[in-house]
Amino acid sequence: MQNIDNLDNPRNNLRKDEENTMAPAGFKNLDQCNAFNRLKRIAPIDLKQALSVERIENSNIPAGGGLMFNYAAKAINDEVIDLFEELAEE
Repeated sequence: MQNIDNLDNPRNNLRKDEENTMAPAGFKNLDQCNAFNRLKRIAPIDLKQALSVERIENSNIPAGGGLMFNYAAKAINDEVIDLFEELAEE
């Protein structure tokens, strides 16, 4: 039976003086983020009014494997995208 302490683990390759230099991942509750609180206050998007040929043409993002995802029919706009970016940076 193999000892699990000796399995290939990247942390096993650290020298003792390097072990304490790894920074822990940061965590912040969403309700403590300014961008999230601003997201909650945004008025809902009226898709019947917002949906246009221009919106459909400009709402594509790469989805991998040569495919594209079109989010034109989703309740999102540039303001929401900017706030999600700010939230990710917080």
